[in-house]
This record gives sequence, structure tokens and C-alpha cells, in this order.
Amino acid sequence: THSLSLSEKMGRTMKHAGVSVTVTSITDVLAFALGAFTIMPGLRSFCISAAMCIAMIFFLQVSWFVAWLSLDQRRIESHIHGIMLTKTANTDMEVSDEEKRVDKSEVSLGKRV
Repeated sequence: THSLSLSEKMGRTMKHAGVSVTVTSITDVLAFALGAFTIMPGLRSFCISAAMCIAMIFFLQVSWFVAWLSLDQRRIESHIHGIMLTKTANTDMEVSDEEKRVDKSEVSLGKRV
């Protein structure tokens, strides 16, 4: 992934995570929208507010969050400190082929894959 450009990395990220975020947000908005048809006024107000807030959060996630994430990644790749905004030492080290290989059983939280 070191050879990919930042836009390609962000595209892969959104392709992978964007689908689940979208599906979850849509189902949550629909569930709370259905709750807006209840006869209890307090619950109706809550469901309308929750549906609107989840929809707004979704749009912020796919716009602002992605934009700030890409800006932060650009800062990291430029070796700029996150707080001090000064150049940091280049700590990239070569990784051997053996270190790149990871046993899936170690990563899958104890479940055998």
C-alpha cells in the first residue's frame, strides 16, 4: 500500500468501510422514521430528532471526516508532528519479508481462520 497515492488509499478505505456505514445509517434512519408515526408525542419527537441527527452524522462522516482524514494522512506522510507542526525524524524502516507475513490465527482474536 506504500505505492498507492493518497486518493487511491482513501478510495479503497471508502469502498471498504463506506458500504457498511451507509447501510447502517440508512437502516437506523428508517427505523427511527417509522418510530415517528407513534401516538406518543415524546417518543415521536425523539424518533424524529434521532433520524435527523443520524442522517446529518452520516453526511458529515462521508464528507468532513474523509476530508480531515486525508489531510491528516498527508501531514503524516510529510513527517509533520501532529501537535507542534514541525518536521519529525523519518522513522520509516525496511521490513523484511518474514516480518510482513502474519499468521492469521494471531490476528483473528483467537479464532482459527
